[in-house]
Amino acid sequence: MIFSFDYAGPVRGQGRPRFTRVGARVRTYDRLADVRYKQALRREYIEQGGPHFGSVPVSVTITCMRALPKTLGRAGSEDDTHRPDADNIAKAVMDALTGVAYDDDRQVTRLVVEKYPRVASDGDRLRVTIADVGEMLYPHQFEIR
Repeated sequence: MIFSFDYAGPVRGQGRPRFTRVGARVRTYDRLADVRYKQALRREYIEQGGPHFGSVPVSVTITCMRALPKTLGRAGSEDDTHRPDADNIAKAVMDALTGVAYDDDRQVTRLVVEKYPRVASDGDRLRVTIADVGEMLYPHQFEIR
């Protein structure tokens, strides 16, 4: 099974965890903006009919297309070497889909994150593709002669 969904909105990476002390205990929590971002990703996945893959190994491909800031004017395009980092984008997406698309993000055995060059557009977009690994071909499965 393979499923793709699109998210149109600001792309965020997973922020650093925050800590607070309650008596002798230390509590860890996410910033409110991170929580809302993950909720929006979950909502899009569900609204677009995303299936639950269960506990099988899955592959996740995240394609990130971000708008060029208006301050750069008609620069055409530039490589997206700006924040958020690709690994933080992946962390946010995988955490958001835990319990909705798959049981736990440790099931992700293949992860690809692509940040396309930033171009003048209406806004940021993410396309996330999740696939059952059993249905994919890996290079080591091909016969080399």
